Amino acid sequence: MFSTVRAQIIALALVPLIGLLGFSGFTLHERYDAYRQLTVMEPLTDIAGGIESVIHELQKERGTSVGLISSGYSAENGKRLASIRTLSDDAIAALDTAFTAFAAEQTILSAEFTDARVRLGAIGQIRGDIDAKRQGTPAEAVANTVKRYTATIEVLARLIGRIIESSPSEAATVELMPFFELVQAKEAGGLERATGAALLNTTATGDLPFPIYLKYLGKLGEEEAFLLQFRRLASPQQSQMLADTVTGPAVDKVKAWREVLRNLPRAQAPAELTGDLWFATATERLDLIKATSDSLLDRALTATRAEATGERNEILVLAAVTTLTLLLTIIVIVKEVRSLTGRLRAITKSLASIADGRLETTLPMLERGDELGDLARAGQVFLNNAKRRNELEMHALTERDRERQRQSRLESIIAGFRSHVSEVLARVGSDSEKMTQSAKRLDSAATLATGQAAGARDAASNSSNNVQSVAAAAEEMTASIHEIAIQSNRASDIVEEATRIAETTNADVSGLVEAATNIGRVVDMIRDIAEQTNLLALNATIEAARAGDAGRGFAVVASEVKTLSSQTAKATEEIATQIDGVQALTQTAVTSIQRIAASIDRVNEVTVAIASAVEEQNTATTEITQSITYASDDTIRVADNVQQVTDSIAETNHEADLVHSVADELLTVVEKLSTTVEHFLDDVSQDFVEHRSAQREPTKRQSVKLRIDGQTIEALLTDRTTDGFGVDINVPLEAGTAVTVTDPAGMQHAATVAWYHEGHAGLALRSHAAFAA
Repeated sequence: MFSTVRAQIIALALVPLIGLLGFSGFTLHERYDAYRQLTVMEPLTDIAGGIESVIHELQKERGTSVGLISSGYSAENGKRLASIRTLSDDAIAALDTAFTAFAAEQTILSAEFTDARVRLGAIGQIRGDIDAKRQGTPAEAVANTVKRYTATIEVLARLIGRIIESSPSEAATVELMPFFELVQAKEAGGLERATGAALLNTTATGDLPFPIYLKYLGKLGEEEAFLLQFRRLASPQQSQMLADTVTGPAVDKVKAWREVLRNLPRAQAPAELTGDLWFATATERLDLIKATSDSLLDRALTATRAEATGERNEILVLAAVTTLTLLLTIIVIVKEVRSLTGRLRAITKSLASIADGRLETTLPMLERGDELGDLARAGQVFLNNAKRRNELEMHALTERDRERQRQSRLESIIAGFRSHVSEVLARVGSDSEKMTQSAKRLDSAATLATGQAAGARDAASNSSNNVQSVAAAAEEMTASIHEIAIQSNRASDIVEEATRIAETTNADVSGLVEAATNIGRVVDMIRDIAEQTNLLALNATIEAARAGDAGRGFAVVASEVKTLSSQTAKATEEIATQIDGVQALTQTAVTSIQRIAASIDRVNEVTVAIASAVEEQNTATTEITQSITYASDDTIRVADNVQQVTDSIAETNHEADLVHSVADELLTVVEKLSTTVEHFLDDVSQDFVEHRSAQREPTKRQSVKLRIDGQTIEALLTDRTTDGFGVDINVPLEAGTAVTVTDPAGMQHAATVAWYHEGHAGLALRSHAAFAA
């Protein structure tokens, strides 16, 4: 809602200020309203005094009028009434002026004022009726006169009551309430005075009007009741003031004459007590009561004025205090806001410098113990963290470069290992194939030697059967011996060929042994790679722990690399086991081939022996006859030797089959070893892919521009890492192609196409520096 601290502080300060202004305004309004009511009450109090004066004069006019009527309109009473009417007119004129002045400024009690004016305006009509004697008999005229004047006086008395009810001043009300009771007591006393005068005037003629007597007693009781109510409402000071004022001979006379009037039914009034004397004496007493009421009215007016002055002074003081408080508050707020915002601005400027990377910034107010000091110290923590983060980022960049170098080196090692293993496996497969072919040729040679040996055996058998007829068939025997020689030579050739094949096979097996040894060295190389990978994972875990939360993702990748190194070690052990099997089978093949070679050597020896024997037979043909026994023995020995050749050839055939089986098993092991190594290399490559994927940060599919050889191509950015981008592109890209990437922010990056596969390409950054498009 408020965008600045200054605005917020001002807003916070405005809340109590507005509250202060509202409270002060409300209080001032109440005070002013009370002051206005008090200022209104002052003229109302004057009006109440004017009304009381009018009532007092009308009361005298009423009594004098009654005296005039009851005296038969005597000239003396007529003169007295005329002078009293003049006083009444002066009082009424003064009250009307007060009404007019008050009505020009205020509207309260306007209906009551209007009614009073109407009643006072009817006084002339009452006077006219009295003067014209239009009210009937004297008794009726007295009653009507009293009634009509009394009605007007009662309206004026009620107006005084309404004025008292409107009083906002407690002090004035304390004076006005007893004042009102005295006004009503005076009214009752005025009626008592008029009735008593009429009663005395009537009894002077010898008649006692009993209704007038009873009315007199009632008015006497009313006055005493109002005076009693006055004493109940009045304070001791007010009661004492009444007692001190209403005293003297007139009061004593009225008290004594009241007893006379009470006893009129029983005793005639003294001749000196006339209606006029009674009226004059009662008037003196009522004037004393009026003097007390005037004093109470003056006291009420003084209290009203004093309270109004007090209210006005309180308003001025409150307004001055409010204004001074407001000014002081504004000054303090402005001063503190400027001071606070200046300090906050200094801290904010320092924090902005830190945020901009100026880590040499020094934060102010670190020594303060208030919230600004807390903020400065928090900023110092931020600065320290920024420095630490900068160090960690530099360290992370260094480690990232090292990791890229390690990955590149590991990829080179894997590529070299893949090439070397492929070459070794190719050589092993080729040697296995050669050994299979050699075994097949050896089997064919053994089969052929078996046939030739069978022929030699048959020839030897025939020679043995025909020994008895040697002499007769010397030429035939010579031919047979010649045939045997030929067959022996052929067998010797076959044995020589078998010897060469065995030697070739032995060389192949030796090559296989060497290949197995090379595979063992490769396995050692894999084991070294696994140990190096495990060491790299351990180092990465340690660095990730140092980096804290910033290296948590790197710790996950390091854990996965460590797991992969463990899997690599297990795969290496399995490969080593397979190689041990290959070496065992190879050793078996070597042993079999050596046995075959030994058998061939024996066959060769037998063949040589056969050849030697045949040669001896050939040289001793002439001696065959003499040496039949020897010839028979030689023939038997030849047959035995041929049988041995046959057995050796059969053993050679068996060993050739064994070599063929070993060669087949060796091919199976090589294929399994090739598959295992290929899976291992695929797992390592997949780990690199997953490692790169873990470093990628998914992004919104935003449009980027690729510039290749001066041509701009649109693509969609799918992810990015600290080392490059991943994009979706419909144009095939060739790995190694240089490309300039314009990212969604308009920054350009120099990159190289790392790979492309089915519409998705990986772009490796050639430099981490970016420049504006």
